[in-house]
Amino acid sequence: MLGETLALHERVHNRRGVAQCFEGLAEVAFARGAAATAARLVGAAAAHRVAVAARPTAREQDRLHPLEVAIRRTLGDSADHEFQVGRTLSALAAIGLADDVVRSGPPAEPDQKVAELTPRQREVAALVASGRTNRQIARELGISEKTTEIHVRNLMARLGTSSRAGVAAWAVAHGIRKAP
Repeated sequence: MLGETLALHERVHNRRGVAQCFEGLAEVAFARGAAATAARLVGAAAAHRVAVAARPTAREQDRLHPLEVAIRRTLGDSADHEFQVGRTLSALAAIGLADDVVRSGPPAEPDQKVAELTPRQREVAALVASGRTNRQIARELGISEKTTEIHVRNLMARLGTSSRAGVAAWAVAHGIRKAP
């Protein structure tokens, strides 16, 4: 889903949208254990944002900060180098790196947290990953919007993420998709 969104933003020259996709794919890369790739995508997103003077909103900063901290914790002294490499990537190279994340697919080993999710939580995670709002999820599942909000909040807590983007990244990384 993020790959298609990235292609669309690139096609219409929406650099802010491209940066947001890079950030989402950085979360996916990090969830898959590719911290250096995640750092480079965060750096590329930052460069795109600077180029169009599109600073992250407070909500985006709240999502990005824990990711950057986790990347720094994982990479240690090499984190700054990887962020800088991302900032200096050409647009074409950054798109290629993002495409690599999209094509790499979910990890081969199942994650213990997949088994810990209830069927309803897996269903909600798939709908969040597909970009649905709480209202749309509620309609699709035949539940109230407030119940959906509670499901999403509990899901974020269970997965240890503070954002819907984190849920979406986790769902994509673990191959959880909405059934046709």
